[in-house]
Amino acid sequence: MDDKYIGKLLDGRYEILDISGVGGMAVVYKARDRALNRYVAIKVLKEEFAEDEEFRRRFHNESQTVARLSHHNIVSIYDVSHTEGLNYIVMELVDGITLKEYLQKKGRLSWQEALFFAQQIARALEHAHSRGIIHQDIKPHNIMILRDATAKVTDFGIARFAAKEETRVVKEAIGSVHYISPEQARGSTIDYRTDLYSLGVVMYEMLTGKLPFDGDNALAIVMQHISAMPLMPSEIVPSIPRGMNEIVMHAMCPAVGRRYSSASELYTDLERLKSDPNMSFHYNTETRGDTIEFDETQKLPNFEVLNNIPVHHTPAKPVRDFVVEDPIDRQRRAAPEEYEERRSAPKPSERERMRERERRRRVEEDDDDGRDSPLLMVAVALLAIALIGGVAFFWFTRFWDSGESIEVPSFVGAVYTDVMNDPAYGQFRFASEGREDDTQPADTVIDQSPKQGTQVRENAMITLYYATSQQDNAEEDVKMEDFKERDLQVALDFLEEHGFESKVEHEFHEEIEEGRIIRTTPRSGQTIMPNEEVLIVVSDGPDDGPFEMPDYFGQDVSDVTADLIGRGLTLKNSEARDSSTPKNSVVAQEPEKGVEVQKGDEVTLYYSSGKKPEEKPPTDDPDAKDPDEAVGTGSISVTLPTAVPGQSNVVIEMSGSQLWNNWHDNENGSKGSVTISGLTGSIGTHEVTVTVIGPDGSVQNYNTSITFS
Repeated sequence: MDDKYIGKLLDGRYEILDISGVGGMAVVYKARDRALNRYVAIKVLKEEFAEDEEFRRRFHNESQTVARLSHHNIVSIYDVSHTEGLNYIVMELVDGITLKEYLQKKGRLSWQEALFFAQQIARALEHAHSRGIIHQDIKPHNIMILRDATAKVTDFGIARFAAKEETRVVKEAIGSVHYISPEQARGSTIDYRTDLYSLGVVMYEMLTGKLPFDGDNALAIVMQHISAMPLMPSEIVPSIPRGMNEIVMHAMCPAVGRRYSSASELYTDLERLKSDPNMSFHYNTETRGDTIEFDETQKLPNFEVLNNIPVHHTPAKPVRDFVVEDPIDRQRRAAPEEYEERRSAPKPSERERMRERERRRRVEEDDDDGRDSPLLMVAVALLAIALIGGVAFFWFTRFWDSGESIEVPSFVGAVYTDVMNDPAYGQFRFASEGREDDTQPADTVIDQSPKQGTQVRENAMITLYYATSQQDNAEEDVKMEDFKERDLQVALDFLEEHGFESKVEHEFHEEIEEGRIIRTTPRSGQTIMPNEEVLIVVSDGPDDGPFEMPDYFGQDVSDVTADLIGRGLTLKNSEARDSSTPKNSVVAQEPEKGVEVQKGDEVTLYYSSGKKPEEKPPTDDPDAKDPDEAVGTGSISVTLPTAVPGQSNVVIEMSGSQLWNNWHDNENGSKGSVTISGLTGSIGTHEVTVTVIGPDGSVQNYNTSITFS
């Protein structure tokens, strides 16, 4: 495509290579950053808008907003500039397609895949909302799907800080009416929950391949968002679980107060459904029609130029008292025969009754012909009293001591910012404090207060103590760049420039082409410690033949799911198990590591629920043994950490079952091993997996064998 900017060098640094896409306000180019030798995306404001102060303001608002965000599921921004009459921002170059394009290719997604993407979007929104930012335009067009199945939210062009937010008038034609929330359509004040409504619509479309509302023009679609009742997703695709139905419809509730209160809450429900597909949340999904809350602003916008569709729209009538005279009573008096015929007809469904109530309300408003009713004032007053009481009850029950307690998990060994931004820990509040420690990677949690296992109330404050370098000049710290899908030589040059050694390993990968980097350790954004050897894993391209099942023990279940998709495997099921390992980390897998698999094979994952299992020491009770099986006894020597005194948790598993789970003292750090006797099993030699969690939270995992005789 001929373009005058292609080949141009911006600020002596960014070489424009090609056009990647064209949006309403800007053109996106693929470019090469000569300073860092990497490819980037550059968004340039269109010339017709460059002279318009309002459009320039929106353009810079996008860059300033996104610059405050740093999250795995949000497209990163690197630089902002105004040069030679051009306004542009430099962003992460995402190699993928939009979720809209992905849906157009596949039609619709399985509920498991839709859940997988929805959780990533929820994580991105939770991060943005925690920094006071509302996206306001969540739709499949603004969500990128990478080759490794990572979802990244982009285009924060109409986002504003929540503290200053007043909804823009819809006639500005920003965003899409198919995904707009009712409060945006009415011109009401909005908060974070408007993004959750839009996410609900996106989930609906992923699950069914259809939009919940459609029409001949923008006004017709907007009015449906306010008062119409869409089909349940399972009415279109019967295989969708009931719990997923409830999550989607709860997110799409038009009454803001009955919607999810946070992205974290929505993420938690998705996590629970992933663990138990038969779960029901008992949300009321019949929430449209006459359920619009009276305390919300009822005005409707002027739709004259909405999405460039000329629509004449007269001001909406005020909400009126529709109980002055029941239309049914009028019909019974005016036409008794017709009334008797309708009365004897089959009873309508709840959804049909709701639609009929809405129709009658509108008829009643027309019949009133502008007459005011004193009952309206009484109804509004009673509703206000009920609302105030409901709000007071909500805050009272939220913050008053309910008597329930939560066990604090171990955060030691994790990156403290990952913990603080993880929606899975939304029941806690966090504070952080750096401590000088050169023995651990920077930003890694080395201690916490309260300690693991402490019982606390919901919303309790957890202080995370993370490692900081003892170097005098902190600016000398070198952070690992994001080298994913980049050439190996680029990473090697970077490490050589900064004086670090590297180790290169190779793996087959379904999506990442040969010679490109799959991952690094330390990962992107982490500080490289002095004398640390950096691991670089490089793709050997796809392997169409059989390959050995990887070992996923201890890895986050979401990361493992993405890796499975990247390898061409299918996630059949994932199930939570009580375990002493960190929450959401994989504790078992089927097939086991080393088993030969090939693309298309199904995999089942078992991950930690974060709860310690009940201690069940081995028993010699003959009643507990299978009389038809030859059972013997055996012992095993387990190595304990020697650097830190305290108790280490030892877990021994064989064929997916626990043989041993107990705590062992490591007095003064001098006792290097412990012999565990009295273990029972089928006579012969068997392979077992040993997991040792040290007093400092470190995890050692290895395979060995035990002989029962």
